[in-house]
Amino acid sequence: MDNNIQVAVIGKSGQAAQLISIVNKIDGVNLKWVYLPERVNSKELPLTDNFDKVLECQAVIIASPTYTHADYLRRFKNFDGYILVEKPIVSTKEETEELRGYSDSWKKRIKVNYNFQHSQIIKILNLLINNPDFGQPIALDVLTSNGLTFLEKYQSSWRANLKYSFGVLELVGTHYINLAISLFGPIKNFEAHCQWKTKKGSQLPPDTVSLILMMEKDVRVNLYHSYAGPYLNRILFIGTNGYFDYDGKIANLYSPRDSYNSEGLFAAPPILKNYQLDDDSVWQESLTGSLKDFFDVVKRKGEFSLTILERAFMAMEPIFALREKMER
Repeated sequence: MDNNIQVAVIGKSGQAAQLISIVNKIDGVNLKWVYLPERVNSKELPLTDNFDKVLECQAVIIASPTYTHADYLRRFKNFDGYILVEKPIVSTKEETEELRGYSDSWKKRIKVNYNFQHSQIIKILNLLINNPDFGQPIALDVLTSNGLTFLEKYQSSWRANLKYSFGVLELVGTHYINLAISLFGPIKNFEAHCQWKTKKGSQLPPDTVSLILMMEKDVRVNLYHSYAGPYLNRILFIGTNGYFDYDGKIANLYSPRDSYNSEGLFAAPPILKNYQLDDDSVWQESLTGSLKDFFDVVKRKGEFSLTILERAFMAMEPIFALREKMER
């Protein structure tokens, strides 16, 4: 008898391909099916277009385009297994409210793959909040950028169509909105500035967004995300006694605040601690950690936190508000 967890993945390219690769390396998990709605042949993957086969599995990973998530989740409403769904969970406010109305027993068997929550960087940020060398949190700044909008594969994809996606803020920014909520509580208010640095049209999402969040715990979070610039991955976390600065390769904790030069004037604090954190490795480790966490819960027939699921719903609220504003 096969005691491995039987899992089906919906989707096979992009993020789905990365998840499939990781699933195949996890002990005790068997990739039973890769579901595509249209018939496709493959020698490498166990493809099927028969959804009934998916329903026979103990666990399902939804890694299809975001705008398809709601329909798939409806088809799983009577599913008694576990579901890992790529972030964001759904595309609209109405779909979010529909899911909020599902039974708690169903929602406790679903996890949204905000895998960044499993990264070493997030663990460090959580520790800093209660660290006297850092002090009380004041602000968190995140800047990310790459040139994706200049590539034809992006311009012709669903991600570049406002009907299906809000672009970089939905695809990248939600990770950090979710992070901000997990660290500092709900969003009290926000303001946003959207830009179209390549081309603008009624069907195009912004390729560059600045989002300022004021959080319940009196911390300001400034998010800048762009698909129209050079590669950048920067996190700056400022406290009352020090600050954490990450450039995608190296992170330093600077402290204490009361550092002075030879003339008795305030000076930049020294490096108190150094971390080697290559962003590619951090990202892959976070994906693996998220999947292992998911399958650990499946194996012991446990439950996922409703609080964490609600956080996933809340992470999309600024995007829903911006979309509504653009549609007026």
